[in-house]
Parts: sequence; structure tokens; C-alpha cells
Amino acid sequence: MVTARYTWNIDTLRTGFVLHRKTHGATKLIPLVAVAFVAWGTYSAITSDHWVSGLPLVFVGLLLLFGSRPLALWQFSRAVRRSPSYGFEMTYTFDPKQIVNSGEGHHATFTWKKLYSATITNEGILLYTNKNLFHWVPLAAFASPSDMETVRGYLQQNDVRTQNA
Repeated sequence: MVTARYTWNIDTLRTGFVLHRKTHGATKLIPLVAVAFVAWGTYSAITSDHWVSGLPLVFVGLLLLFGSRPLALWQFSRAVRRSPSYGFEMTYTFDPKQIVNSGEGHHATFTWKKLYSATITNEGILLYTNKNLFHWVPLAAFASPSDMETVRGYLQQNDVRTQNA
């Protein structure tokens, strides 16, 4: 049995959120869409009689390119600060059959088979209960790095789809 404990705060959770965004397919499309808008707007401005007609597309493209990440981080930080769990200790207990997540006012148990997937990094583990909902367990929450390796073994033992990031 392995136990991981950490305080649920923005600094701890931000690493998991950034990792989730980096490995999530939809966020990889944002720069491509942004460049397409900028190119389309530039082309429209050059070929049009009124060069101003392409500026809204260029503006939207630049906003997507430079504003989507700060906006997502702001929304995330705001949601974490408003959560009833903010500032409280989270405890994850892993054993070969199940995962127990508990904290101030809640207790959840689920089997390894209920995990959609997991992403493993040097900073911690993202446990996905569906494609977009995840639990972040940072490396610092474990008593030792070998505990994280034990959890990795549980993931393999229970055939949970994993990826390394």
C-alpha cells in the first residue's frame, strides 16, 4: 500500500494542469487554428480593396495564439481558489486493487479498471477518470520516489493505458 499526501493549492495543482494541457489533443490545435486565422486575415487584407477587412481575423488569430494559455491558467486558478477543498490536505492511498482519495469533507474509492488512462512524468502522475477529468498526484506527495514506481507497477498490473510525458 502506498500513500501520497499534499496540500490542494494553486502552486501544486498548476503543474498538473499545465501537463494536462500539454498532452491534451485539443490544446495542440490552438496554435494551428491561430496561424490559419492570421494567414487568412493577412491574405484578405492584401487582396481586398479595404485592407481593414482582414484585421478582425488577424486579431482573433493573435488573441488565440497569445491569449489562450494565460486565459486558461487564470480560469484554472480562479476555480481552484473557489473550491471548497482549497488549502486542505488531499490523501491518495494506492493498493493493487483500488485507489482511495480523501480530503476535508470527501472520500472516494475507485478501482484501477475505472481509470481511463494515466500520464506519468518526473513531476508526478495524472490519473484520468475520463478523457478530460484528472487527479494530479505530484511526486512530492509520495514519501519516496520508489512509492511512485510502485504506483506505476499498479498501473501496469491493472492494464491501465499509460503514457510518459
